[in-house]
Amino acid sequence: MLCPGLGQRKDSTIYPALRIWDALLKRTTHLLTGAAIGSLMSLLLHQDTISLMAIGAAFGVLPDIDILLSGFGKRIHRSPATHSLLASSIMALAWLLLVVPMGRSLDPNPFSGIPPLPSTVIAFLASFLHSAEDSLSVYGCRLFYPVSRRVFKGPVRYDDWAANGVLSFVAVAAIVASQLGSRPLS
Repeated sequence: MLCPGLGQRKDSTIYPALRIWDALLKRTTHLLTGAAIGSLMSLLLHQDTISLMAIGAAFGVLPDIDILLSGFGKRIHRSPATHSLLASSIMALAWLLLVVPMGRSLDPNPFSGIPPLPSTVIAFLASFLHSAEDSLSVYGCRLFYPVSRRVFKGPVRYDDWAANGVLSFVAVAAIVASQLGSRPLS
């Protein structure tokens, strides 16, 4: 059986590496929308743009960690464990409670200058926006699990170039606008 877009047989020894690479390439929209959240937050708070955009980009892609886990058995992509309000809250809380204090104990501190609370808000918003974007697909997501088991679905295929193009364009426009807004005009 051929892997869509990869041209490799599923039983090929190179398949797992290509599967990871293909998955990363398909995350561009989530990466850009997460980065846009970080960029907009940096404009609001007058904080370091690059670090907040990087946090947004990382958490914009993080919910798709379940793709890597899907290779070990049952398909679990877009499960409530990674694509829900609860999962986004847990990811943001993990950032606040684990990563930020760890940075304080490191010398030099790679997290110095990153405001803990705003970066946690970015982590939450970027990861939940990922879930909301995925809920536009025909597969949908259980956004409010465990409170509700309803699957929110839309009409879009996950690989719809037009939908991804529009979301990516809006994200890039938000990044550019926030960066232009952070500089005084001459």
